Amino acid sequence: MANPNRVTQRNRHWLGKLLKQYQGNEVLAVGFPKDRAGRLRYPDGTPLLMVAAVNNFGSLNGHVPRRPYMELGADKSHEQTAPMLPGLIRKINALQMTKTEALKILGPVAVGQHQAAIVELQDPPNAASTIERKQSDNPLIDTGLLRQSITFNVRAGE
Repeated sequence: MANPNRVTQRNRHWLGKLLKQYQGNEVLAVGFPKDRAGRLRYPDGTPLLMVAAVNNFGSLNGHVPRRPYMELGADKSHEQTAPMLPGLIRKINALQMTKTEALKILGPVAVGQHQAAIVELQDPPNAASTIERKQSDNPLIDTGLLRQSITFNVRAGE
């Protein structure tokens, strides 16, 4: 029978190992990474990042209304990834996975939700002249470049 007054440690240094799993301030970044997206252009030469920003925030002159697809995508991403978090945290706590590995699992889910937000956004609608030119009434779908360019990376936080 074990001595009740004696403490034995079966997993030495477990707390240090666990804390190491959470060290660093890596974040999951979803959107248009500047190293890649800064080079992407539409066939007419228009920079992708400009189109992405103007569509999300609206144009200064008011001709392009605000269509907050990035915020909608973030909300959808949180909804889809929240159920995954307890299992990932358990694996990190059990030292079966790193925080970076967990974020890399969440990344494709978040990208998919941001892409879905672009497809699903219908309001405010396109002007009749835009619908005629594009042959589509979906405000954020034209060539597909915006949707296809959304990606993720795990990077150091700021």
